[in-house]
Amino acid sequence: MSITQTVEVPASHRLTVDVPREIPAGPVILTFTPKTASFGDSESYMKAIEYCDGLAKRLGINLSSDEFLEMRRQDKELEDRLDR
Repeated sequence: MSITQTVEVPASHRLTVDVPREIPAGPVILTFTPKTASFGDSESYMKAIEYCDGLAKRLGINLSSDEFLEMRRQDKELEDRLDR
């Protein structure tokens, strides 16, 4: 599950996040992207994601973004254990 919301960052740079109940308790990944990023508006961003998804499928990579993020989380967890 993925939720996108545009918010105004105040001068204090402090945000309070209320998470919907549909999001299960446990680790999550929060991503902050400036609205002025090179991909422009959210429509362009979504088109870029769809393009990358199509490109991955053409290359024979059958992996959703959620699956990719889970693999990254597992890799990070392993790295953390090896560092200990």
